[in-house]
Amino acid sequence: MYAIKGKPVVVQFSADIILNNVCLGLGVSRVQMASKTQIRTIADARCIASYLMRKYTQLTLKEITKAVGLRNHATIIYQIGKYDTLMGNQDFTKKRTAVLERMGLCG
Repeated sequence: MYAIKGKPVVVQFSADIILNNVCLGLGVSRVQMASKTQIRTIADARCIASYLMRKYTQLTLKEITKAVGLRNHATIIYQIGKYDTLMGNQDFTKKRTAVLERMGLCG
């Protein structure tokens, strides 16, 4: 949340903006995001994108699942829950910060 002249402003993004920034920030493609691979960089990208879509859009879990290219919304629920746990990992935090800076949300 930003503040303009002391008044809070809610920031909203589209799923495409979030996915594009996550892909560019982490060097993965949209095809890789939708794949079943569990390679750390791609799994982290899916986790970050899922969390940001839940936080900064009005999308339902099923819509987030479709946007990320996954088949089951339970995976999205798991990834959103896993996000806070991963924040303790320094490498994950660097990746997240790079994406947020690219979106203009920090830094």
